[in-house]
Amino acid sequence: MDQVLVIDGDWTLEVVDDPHGIVLRAPPERPKFLSPGERIRCDRRVKAAGETVTFYRVAGTEGWVLDVKGPHATSDTSNKRGWSIEFVSGLALAFNLEEMSCNQTSNILSSRTMDEKRINVYYTTRTVGMALAHPSRGKTQLFRRNCLEEDLEEILQNPRVHTDKGYRK
Repeated sequence: MDQVLVIDGDWTLEVVDDPHGIVLRAPPERPKFLSPGERIRCDRRVKAAGETVTFYRVAGTEGWVLDVKGPHATSDTSNKRGWSIEFVSGLALAFNLEEMSCNQTSNILSSRTMDEKRINVYYTTRTVGMALAHPSRGKTQLFRRNCLEEDLEEILQNPRVHTDKGYRK
């Protein structure tokens, strides 16, 4: 596994190339919309060796932005290729998840949230699985197949997010 670089520093980014703007990833309370042309001061950078996308933490928040989005992003947006271990590990790190294990034979990277929810990412098939206590059904396993990068980001931020891609056991 290649190294994931986490660097503290000071960067200024500008929102470009998206007429609708962007929303911070993992906002602290409610989503913050960033308009085209808006400049953002960032204090931490996370990048996996060999990947093209870099995550930046917006200074003074727990929000993150990407430096590349859409067809130019790290992973193949056609969903025919899996993610790299480094991409998944870097994204989990960006969202303050604790890495529990990485099994390259089974192609699974397991992380844990602060409230002890385990998230298993099958990085070669873009499947994300977890065990949850459902409010009315009790203990259940939830799997989401063929996830996009955006889906993975949402799930790592909130494992209970509804993506309309899941099935449960």
